[in-house]
Amino acid sequence: MILYEMKKKDIVFVLQHLILFFIFASPLIAQENIVRSRISGRVIDITTKQPLPGVNLWLLNTKYGAATDNEGNYTIDNISVGRYSIIASMMGYKQIAKTDILVVPKRTTIVNFELKLSPIKMSELVVKSDYFEKEFDDGVTSTLSITHREVSKTPGVPDVFRRLQSVAGIVRASDQSPSLIVRGGSPDENLTLLENIEIYSPFHFASLGGGMENGMSIIEPKLIENIKLSTGGFSVKYGDRLSSVTQISLREPEKSRITGDAYINMGGAGVFFTGPLISKASWMLSGRRGIWDLMTKMRGEDYSPRTIDIHSKVIYEPSINHKFTFSGVFVQDEVTGTKEEEQEYFGIEKNLRIVKNITAMGINWRWLYYKYGFLLITPYFNLNDWGQKAGPDGDEDKFGHETRENYYGTKAELTYQLSKKHELVIGGDFKRIEADYTKWNGLDTLRTGIIIPPYKVEFGPQNTFKASSFIQYSVIPYSWVHLNLGLRHDYFDFTKENIISPRLGVSFDISNKARINMAYGLFGQFPQFYKIFLSPVNFNLKTSKSTHNILGIEYNLKADLQLKIEGFYKDLKDLPVAKTDTSKIYESTGQGYAKGIELTLTKKMSSDLYLLMNYTYSYSRRKDGVILREYDFNYDSPHILNVMATYKLGDWWEFGLIYRYASGLPYTPYDLSTVRQVNETWYCDEGAKNSERLPNYQRLDLRVDHRFIFNTWNLSLYLEIWNLTNHDNITRYEYSADFGTKSPVTLFAVMPMIGLAVEF
Repeated sequence: MILYEMKKKDIVFVLQHLILFFIFASPLIAQENIVRSRISGRVIDITTKQPLPGVNLWLLNTKYGAATDNEGNYTIDNISVGRYSIIASMMGYKQIAKTDILVVPKRTTIVNFELKLSPIKMSELVVKSDYFEKEFDDGVTSTLSITHREVSKTPGVPDVFRRLQSVAGIVRASDQSPSLIVRGGSPDENLTLLENIEIYSPFHFASLGGGMENGMSIIEPKLIENIKLSTGGFSVKYGDRLSSVTQISLREPEKSRITGDAYINMGGAGVFFTGPLISKASWMLSGRRGIWDLMTKMRGEDYSPRTIDIHSKVIYEPSINHKFTFSGVFVQDEVTGTKEEEQEYFGIEKNLRIVKNITAMGINWRWLYYKYGFLLITPYFNLNDWGQKAGPDGDEDKFGHETRENYYGTKAELTYQLSKKHELVIGGDFKRIEADYTKWNGLDTLRTGIIIPPYKVEFGPQNTFKASSFIQYSVIPYSWVHLNLGLRHDYFDFTKENIISPRLGVSFDISNKARINMAYGLFGQFPQFYKIFLSPVNFNLKTSKSTHNILGIEYNLKADLQLKIEGFYKDLKDLPVAKTDTSKIYESTGQGYAKGIELTLTKKMSSDLYLLMNYTYSYSRRKDGVILREYDFNYDSPHILNVMATYKLGDWWEFGLIYRYASGLPYTPYDLSTVRQVNETWYCDEGAKNSERLPNYQRLDLRVDHRFIFNTWNLSLYLEIWNLTNHDNITRYEYSADFGTKSPVTLFAVMPMIGLAVEF
C-alpha cells in the first residue's frame, strides 16, 4: 500500500509498472479449466415473510433456471463461473431482477428475493422486470437500496459511508470524514442499524457525537449484503433522529462448505470465513486490522492510529416458521504519539492517547406465527467506552475525558396483513441506559485571546431509560395509490419529555413508468448525554424537532434506467446551541431550515454499464436565537454534483470512476483588523460567523479491477488513482503566529493505490 505524496516522475513510474502487470499477468494466470459453481437462495413474501413455493427463477440470456420448493428455497447448479442477472417471477407478484451477480469457484452465491404482491389485475398483467425495488413500509420517499457490489467497487477508500456520501442531498464534511450530512442536518442526527441493532458510533475514532478526523467505517464492505438508506420522511418504525436512517444487512453465511477470503486494501488487512455449523445453522466471522499506523511510520511520523474490528453472524432455522440470527461486533481504536495542532495550540506538539472500545450484540428472532403475519423480537446491548488524554510535553494530561455510555434493550415488531390491500405494523423499543462521564481541561488561551479557566466535570453514573411505541397502517385504496399512515411515541426518562410524531406518505402510480411520491412528518431527537453532562443547566435542554416536507417523481426511462426528481423542505427548532464558543452551557434556542431539489439518474448493471449521476441544489440556514442574525450552516453546500460509473469488460475486467464537485463550505475567518500582541503572544478576534467560504471542491478517482480464476480459488487485484487531476482541495486555513500569513491546508494530492483479495 502507498499513502505518501510522491513526485510526479515517481507516480508515472509506479503506474507504468502496475498497468503492465495487469495487462501481461492476465493471460499468464489464466483459469485452468472450465469451472462450475452454483447460485441458491430463498424467495419470500415481502410483507408476511412467508416462503413462496413455485417461484420461477432464471439467469438472463442463459438456459439455466430453477423453481422454489415448498420452503421457498431454490438452487441453480452446475453453472459456469462468471457474472449473471437473475430474475424471479410468480403469478400475482411483481417480477424482480437482480444484476451483477458474481459466481466464483467452490462457493455458493446466495441471492434471496422478497416479492411484492402486484395490485394489477391478472387480465392487465404485463410481465416485466423491476430493477428498482421499493419497500413502502420504510417510507415512500427519499429511500434507496445499495447492493454489496455497488459498495465494494466504488473508487476511493473502501468505506460503506463514503459510498453513501455520493447519494443526492448528502454533503461531505471533508475527504477525511465519512460522516453523513443529510439535507442540512448534523453528523449526530443519523440512525445506523446493523442487523437491526443500533450502532451509536459506526466509525473508527469517532466520538459519540459523530465528529471525527481521519475516521472510517467499522464495517468492511466485503461483509455487506445490502444497505437501505432513507434521507427523509422515514417510517414511524424509526425515531429519536432528525435526518436519516441507514439499515445495513450482512451477507448470509455459506451453508454447504467452509470458504474464506484474505485481503488488504486502504481499509486494512483482514480475513473472512463462513460455513455450516450444525444442521440448519451456519456462521460467519471476520476480522480486520487497520494499517494506518504502519503508513504513518513509513512517513516518519510519531503518530500511531491502530484499529481493529471483528464481526460475527450465526443463523439458526429450526423450522420454516422460526429463524434466529445472532450478530455481534467488537471495535477497538488506539492512538499514541504526537500530532501538531497549530490552530488551537500555537503549533506545539500535542501528545495524544486515545482508546475507544465498542461491543454490540443482539439476536433477531423472526416467528411466522400466522400465514398473514410475523413477529420480530430483538434483545440487544451496546457498550461504548471512549478515553482521551492530550497535552504538550510536560503536561500530557492537560486535556482529556473518559466516557462510558451503555445500552441494554429489547424491541419488538408485529406485522399483520389484514388483506391484500391492508397491512398493520405495531411495535416498540425499551432500552436501559448507563452513562458515566468525566472531562477536564487545564488553563488554556485560544488564539482569539479568550481564556479558558481549568475545570473538571464529573457526571454519573447515571441510570435512566428510553421507551418508544409506534403503529403504522398501509393501504392500497386503488391499484395506483399506496398510502402509509403512522404515529410514533418516544419517552426519555431523564428529561421527562414525550415526543408524538405523526407521519404520512402517499405514492401515486400515474403510469406504468411514472410514480409521484409525497411525505410529511414530525421528527424529534432527545438531547444527547455528551452535551447534557457538561453542566447541570443542560439538564433542561429540550427535544430537537424537525418537520419534513417532500415531493418527488420517479420515471423509468427503461427497465434498468430511472430518473428521480425530489424536492424537500426541512424546518428545525429547539436545537442545542452553546452560549459561547468556550461555554459548557447549551440552550435550546437554535432554529433553522434546509430546502432544495435533487435530480438522480441511475442505470443498473443489467448488461455492461452501471451509472449514477445526481445533482443537488440546496441551501441551509441557522439562527442561534430568535433575535440573532441568520447565517449559512456549517455544512451548507449549494451545488453538489456526483458522477459514478462502472464498465464491465467481459466477466473479469471492470473499469470505474467517481467524480464529485461541491460548493465550498462556509467558515468563520479572523478579523485581521483586531490583531494585537500581548506579552509576546499574538491574538486576533473572529469575524462574522461563517461569513466566508472555502474554494469549490472537485475530485476524480479512477479504478481498474481484474479477477483471476482458478479451479478452487480466485485472486482479485485492483489499481486506483485518487485525485487524478491533482486538484488542491482546501480543507481549512492556518495562520502564522503573528497572523501575517494565511496558508491553505489541502487534502490528498494525486495518489496511486493498490489492493488485493484472495478467495478460497
